[in-house]
Amino acid sequence: MRRDELNSRDLNSLLISFAKKLEKSGKNVIILSDSPNFSISVENCKGRRFLSIKTNECSQPRDLVEAGNIDVESLLINGIQVVNLSDQFCKDGFCSMTSNSTLLYRDPNHLNIIGSLMAGVAIKKYLVSHGLEKVK
Repeated sequence: MRRDELNSRDLNSLLISFAKKLEKSGKNVIILSDSPNFSISVENCKGRRFLSIKTNECSQPRDLVEAGNIDVESLLINGIQVVNLSDQFCKDGFCSMTSNSTLLYRDPNHLNIIGSLMAGVAIKKYLVSHGLEKVK
C-alpha cells in the first residue's frame, strides 16, 4: 500500500502496530514527525526584511500545517516516543517559514539547510533529554 493511499488514521494505526512489534523485539523506537507543511509560497518570504513581512505571508495556523501528518497525540498515548518537529517551528498556535528573519524552507514542504539544522538540534535535544544520545 502506498502512502498516498492511506488516510492519517490508518497510517497512525500502522505506525503504532509496527513500533510495538519493534519494541517487543528489544528495539528502541522513536518516530520523527514531519515538519510543518505550508500551503503558502516561499516566494512570499524570500528577500524581505523581518519588519516588512506581514505575519500571514510567512506563517499559518499550526492545525492547518499539521493537517494530514501523523497524529502525534495518539502515538504518545500509545507509549510511542515522538520527536515533534512542529514544536521547533511553531509558537502560540502558528508555524512560520522564518526565524529571526531567516528563511527555513526551500519550498512549502521542505526545509532548507538552515531549517534542517534547526530540526537536527531538536532531534539531538530530544535524544539527550531522554538519555539516548549514545544509543548505537
